[in-house]
Amino acid sequence: MEFIEFSKLADKLILEGKSAATRTAISRWYYACFHALYQFLERIEIHVPDRDQHAAIINRLIHSGNMEIKTAGNKFKELREYRTSADYHLNDSNIEKPERADKSKARSRSIIDFVSKERTEGELSDIKKSINKYLSN
Repeated sequence: MEFIEFSKLADKLILEGKSAATRTAISRWYYACFHALYQFLERIEIHVPDRDQHAAIINRLIHSGNMEIKTAGNKFKELREYRTSADYHLNDSNIEKPERADKSKARSRSIIDFVSKERTEGELSDIKKSINKYLSN
């Protein structure tokens, strides 16, 4: 299965306009990004530990020193907060508002575009170096 399938499902669910569908769409957009970023880090040979994978991905991105990577990390962190509200805080009706769903979808698209962007081996090497610099501290 490809991570993009989660995103496509979310795009369909959001059209239902129901609370459960909106919450599930936010969760699916998050997991599309989780898997996309995980695969991206694997591609550049950055280890993500089995424990606390979600936080590990965020930390590797936001502390990399590379602005493009940091931006993707911050968007993923925000999307994680939305997903947590959608999945665990059923009394939080704000997460069901259309603007929150729109923002989640936009964050997801941005992250998927980031990992899908064509990069040279040199660019990938620079990204790897910037993340490894954080990991070595």
